[in-house]
Amino acid sequence: MRRRLLLVALLGVLAPAPVQGDVVLPAGFTARIYVTGTGFDPGTGRAAPGIPSTSTLAFDDSGSLYLARTGRRYMGGEVEDIWPIYRIPAGGARLTPARERQYFYGPPLPNPQVAAVRGGRELFVTTFDRDRRVGVLYRILDGHAELIAGGTPPPGETPLLRQPEGAAADAAGRLYV
Repeated sequence: MRRRLLLVALLGVLAPAPVQGDVVLPAGFTARIYVTGTGFDPGTGRAAPGIPSTSTLAFDDSGSLYLARTGRRYMGGEVEDIWPIYRIPAGGARLTPARERQYFYGPPLPNPQVAAVRGGRELFVTTFDRDRRVGVLYRILDGHAELIAGGTPPPGETPLLRQPEGAAADAAGRLYV
């Protein structure tokens, strides 16, 4: 009994301190929530409450934030993999299932990833079709998508892009995928 008590006491001492979610900012800095959402639940295809998961983002010259839902690139099985690009105006937004559509930007795309903004307003997005193993680089301007590179190759040829994971634009406007 004494050994068990000692072991429990030792485990209490060796256990890591609880993780805290506080953000400590340097003097002069402030923080606020820019985008948030409520009402998304597993019944609507969302894994957790809050806005749909996003892992890529970019800002344009007007301060608009672009987000893409990209969490399905590596899953197997039958899953929906066509997702919207979100455009959040400067100042932020609160998304709800009823208001989500007003933040959609351009057509829904297969497994999109926001890649870069060029010239302050041209948004570049990479996509990946898991079933066909074909990738695409799109330019979205004023909500209209244009294929820039990739896509279905001519019969017998290898796809130009298989699974592009991002892109960047340099100061001269050149794109790197």
